[in-house]
Amino acid sequence: MLTIVHITYHDETNIGSCPIGQTGGFENANGSGEIHYYRLFDGVGIMLLRLEMETYTEIRTQIGMIEINFCINGRFETSFSMRSHVLLKPGDMAISCYDGVHGSSSESRFPLGYYEGICLEVNPEAASGWIAQHAPAFHVDFSALKQNLLDSKWYMVGSAGSRCEHVFRELYESTFYAEHTYLQLKVLELLLFLTDTKCTVSNQTEHYFDRQSVSLIKSIHDFMISDIQKHYTIPELAERFCIAPTTLKKNFSDIYGSSVYAYLKTYRIQESQKMLLRTELSIAEIANAVGYENPAKFSAAFQKECGMTPSAFRKYVRNRVEHD
Repeated sequence: MLTIVHITYHDETNIGSCPIGQTGGFENANGSGEIHYYRLFDGVGIMLLRLEMETYTEIRTQIGMIEINFCINGRFETSFSMRSHVLLKPGDMAISCYDGVHGSSSESRFPLGYYEGICLEVNPEAASGWIAQHAPAFHVDFSALKQNLLDSKWYMVGSAGSRCEHVFRELYESTFYAEHTYLQLKVLELLLFLTDTKCTVSNQTEHYFDRQSVSLIKSIHDFMISDIQKHYTIPELAERFCIAPTTLKKNFSDIYGSSVYAYLKTYRIQESQKMLLRTELSIAEIANAVGYENPAKFSAAFQKECGMTPSAFRKYVRNRVEHD
């Protein structure tokens, strides 16, 4: 698959470029997307990521760089160690500080095939100097921030908490059009929140999975979608893959963002959309191909999901393509 990731650098300060810690590795990605990088002041930059891919390899080179990722939409999976996988869902954040030993590279995956997020990169020494000179009222103690968030580890994953999540989302939604000074203030506000133990420590809920558990759930996923005409119950899947039904349901929901049945229902509708556009199969034939024995039930499910019947969808989209 051709990989096209557009990386746009927005440097309104005209001070010079700042090395980007997270943009390496896209030569090994499969998919497409866009990254917008904004250098806000010395030592601090933010990236807005909108990716449609399954995996890419992240390269870290700058020792002491603090990297804070916040998930807006989708699922983000990465490995911070050989034994554990980390899964971010919307509202979660992952913080790491590369120490020159751990995590020089890590493979990131997106189980849903897409991801939207924001990444804050901080060089503590440079940022401290800029803040002391230009915004002394915002005293950010980066040593305290790392102690609060990381303690003795080099990474942490958990819920961002309501206050930090609000600022993350404000940044994501306003970066394209907001005044530069406003963005600087929002980042300083966020850094102060992250330094405050009352805002973060109680919210740190770890989302770690061992590699074997993640691999097993992915095998179940791939097995189910390999033939969507067939229907399997949770007990049948659990028995086939030697996993407890409750564990299967919980881990699948954590990784793919919905229950097994809800995921398959959406997947079947998405596959039927492709067939409606790319083939001349009848509605009944498409219904059968995606696992519906009754075309009427398929049409009802399709209309509930898409807001129109399969026939109307086929006509509407093809008309738009012809006139574009």
